[in-house]
Amino acid sequence: EGINFTGIGYIGGKLHVQMSIAEEWLEKDSHGYFFLRDDRGNEIQCTEHFSFKGNDGNERVKYFEFVFDIPKSEIGKYSLYGTFVTGGVFTRGNWKVTFRLEQANKN
Repeated sequence: EGINFTGIGYIGGKLHVQMSIAEEWLEKDSHGYFFLRDDRGNEIQCTEHFSFKGNDGNERVKYFEFVFDIPKSEIGKYSLYGTFVTGGVFTRGNWKVTFRLEQANKN
C-alpha cells in the first residue's frame, strides 16, 4: 500500500519502469527502487533515474522512473524485481537534539 507500479515500456531503445508514491506516503518516508536480474542471477541496476510530481485525481503524487540500457531484443533474459519500504507511523512534534555527536575517527 502506498507505492504503485504505474508503467513499463521502451523509449529511445531503453527500458523505462515507473512507480508512483502519493504525497501522504512520502511524508512517512516510503520509498523503493526497481532492478533487473539476468538469467544467471546477476543484479542489474538502472543506468538513469529521475522523478517528477503530478496529480492523480485529488491527490498529489510523485513519480519515479528507472531507466535500463537493455535492448528490447534481449528483454526475455531478464526478470524485474523491486525493493520497497512503506512507513507506518509519522510523528510530528517540536524535536531537537539534546546530545552531541562525536566525530568518528578514521584509521
